[in-house]
Amino acid sequence: MKNFKKKTLFCFFIIIVLSMQDGAASEATDSNILRIKAAAEYPEILEGHLKMGTPDGPDGINYGVNSLYFTRNGRPWLPVMGEVHYARVPNQYWEDSILAMKAGGVDIIATYIFWIFHEETQGQYNWDGDCDLRRFIELCKKHDMPLWIRIGPWCHGEARNGGFPDWLGNVCEPRTMDPAYFEQVRRWYTAVASQVNGLYHKDGGPIIGIQFDNEFGHVGGRGGEPYILKCKQIALGLGMDVPYYSVTGWGGAWVPKDEVLPVQGSYVDPFWAAGTEQLPPFEELLFSDLISLVINTNVASDMVTDRIRQLRWRYDPSRYPYATAELGGGMHHKILRRPTLDSVDTEAMALCRLGEGANMIGYYMYHGGSQPLGRTGRLVEGGMPLVSYDFQAPLQEFGKTNASYYSLKRLHQFIHDFGGELAEMTPTLPDDRPKADDPGKLRYALRSKGERGFLFFNNHQRYLDMPNRENIKFAVTLGDNEVIFPDESMTIPSKSVGIFPLNLPVADATLVYTTAQPLMRWRDEDVTRLILTNLPGIETQLNITGTTGLPGETGRISQVTTAKGAKIEILILSEQESLNAWKINIAGKRYMAICPIELWQSGDSLKLRTTRSDSTILRIYPATDQAFIYEGEFIRPQKESDFSIYHLPAEKLPQVLVTSQENAEVPAEDKNYPFVKADAPPKAWRIRIGEIDWNSVSDVCVNFEYIGDMARLYLNGRLVADNFWSKPNWQLWLKRWQKELSEPDSELILVISPWLKDQRVFVQKRPDVTKNLTAELLGIKTSAERSFTLGTK
Repeated sequence: MKNFKKKTLFCFFIIIVLSMQDGAASEATDSNILRIKAAAEYPEILEGHLKMGTPDGPDGINYGVNSLYFTRNGRPWLPVMGEVHYARVPNQYWEDSILAMKAGGVDIIATYIFWIFHEETQGQYNWDGDCDLRRFIELCKKHDMPLWIRIGPWCHGEARNGGFPDWLGNVCEPRTMDPAYFEQVRRWYTAVASQVNGLYHKDGGPIIGIQFDNEFGHVGGRGGEPYILKCKQIALGLGMDVPYYSVTGWGGAWVPKDEVLPVQGSYVDPFWAAGTEQLPPFEELLFSDLISLVINTNVASDMVTDRIRQLRWRYDPSRYPYATAELGGGMHHKILRRPTLDSVDTEAMALCRLGEGANMIGYYMYHGGSQPLGRTGRLVEGGMPLVSYDFQAPLQEFGKTNASYYSLKRLHQFIHDFGGELAEMTPTLPDDRPKADDPGKLRYALRSKGERGFLFFNNHQRYLDMPNRENIKFAVTLGDNEVIFPDESMTIPSKSVGIFPLNLPVADATLVYTTAQPLMRWRDEDVTRLILTNLPGIETQLNITGTTGLPGETGRISQVTTAKGAKIEILILSEQESLNAWKINIAGKRYMAICPIELWQSGDSLKLRTTRSDSTILRIYPATDQAFIYEGEFIRPQKESDFSIYHLPAEKLPQVLVTSQENAEVPAEDKNYPFVKADAPPKAWRIRIGEIDWNSVSDVCVNFEYIGDMARLYLNGRLVADNFWSKPNWQLWLKRWQKELSEPDSELILVISPWLKDQRVFVQKRPDVTKNLTAELLGIKTSAERSFTLGTK
């Protein structure tokens, strides 16, 4: 950051304003002014009506909820929840997964407990290895990660039978009030309770929530509210006492009054849609209202009957907070539909839900995985890859980061530091709202309370070119006052999203507005620290009142003193710096790290992971004298402005040689792969992995570039990975097969089924082929990964 002062991104306007509106209004005539007015009335907040479980834990933490928002220790709390399925992740990676999710800003882990994974054969339970639920929960407890378990009985989640064991339909009528069915449900819940006993929040464990069934009333199921109540009654009878109980609440869902919290879903470009054509622009990238979102949901639209479409709304939403559990962290692939999401798709959707009033942001999936192999085959729903459940999630099938991990981390950092205020704010939409296919209007929304608020905007729409918005100002009415900003009109570029604060308290001053997005805010000692993000293409302007000694352009840190003597430090980061920003703690004190590689907090240590061999510069704000221990040696900081700079040593990573030999024999097991076409036989390559020194690397990535309908990788004749073609590159990581690959007679076979020139399948960009049948391995690239720890003791 030595060239920091040469950058213009830290230029901003700090103005003492006595009458901001008069000056702004005089300049408004040449601007495109977008107007929005805060709600005249705020909803009545209902307290004490929701029949949840014990809110208190022995650690002194209290979890509560009212009709508008969640609370933690009595204060408004806007949590971030991310889904990972422990049984779809090799158990040796569970701890890394939890740490990576926590570093990404996830407050609560959600996980399905699939019945078929644990009782594939009636009466024979499996709680070992990757199915060791109790060990996974204990790891969540070790790392102070709250957990929301989704216990079914029916889950879906692209599992076979939606998670029901194959035998269940032979002994009862599933998802009905059949007494024989509920006797089996009682057996299942009893088995789950035996694994989680003593790990509820009331016991000092991490489990704070339980979800019953999934999409009941929206996708199948008979029995209405009594069905959900019966599930809850059985769970309570088994001691499943937690602060929160929930059900999915979209499209015709049954939600017994005040007994459970309805949680919502929203997905961009669903794989379950009919046909193989590109879908029209999605309403999920508009700011909407909750009722429209629930009624017009596209979730599981392929499984919803006409009758259910007529019964979209069965509960009063004003009695519950607007909570989400299934914002598409990515999108899975099916044989006929293979959409490819960009990080801005996921970020924009999450921002739209937040801006329209969501008070819990929950993702499905946040961490991808792999379908397990059971005694009776792959436990996967038809039409899907047999193994891959990558979901294009922020954390991939192999636990590595996607671009969306970083953009969502930035949003979550905002939620963590400003969510308490945001949770109490009411959403307002402009009068002139666009349709999904209308590129002519900017999408924006306001959340406000009294004179304060946050303005959200989205200038991205999947499958629609959105223009740059030139010469823009906003006119926002908050209470009796109108804020027109910015002072100088701005351009909002295409594909940009963001959040602007209005009348935000900073110490005893007021940030009237800024065109930078708030990232972090905290107070330590006698300084309030405000971190902002410069949004690409939008010049940062800032108006703060109630201060003296304003310094103007100051380079890295702007130091401001309020009229009452309080100290404020304002730091504006570039977009890339904001993506590389991490919240950390050292010796119980909060800091921000800027680091271009993955950084997780694990107790008092920092864990880092990278495929780079060069040295890494770690910057920590505010400056600290803390020395880190790296492989027995101290790394001491240098000071630069108010940062501590650490130069982490370079470490040359080995090159791993991977070669291929065409015309290998197709493994016998491939004959059972369900999508192989008789008129298009696959081709096979023998893949040879050079020697890997596993003591010097933490993992090795192999990237296959290929053209074909789908690819499968077999290790010693066993299918271990597969991929439906949607783009040329298929990335796999080898560590999970370290033991087998180390054996001298180990054999890897890559099988590619041909792409038909006129193939009926949706992909966003079709492969460039001239032959009728094309199965080609175009290239193989590898990269090694290293991980290391910076200790403080």
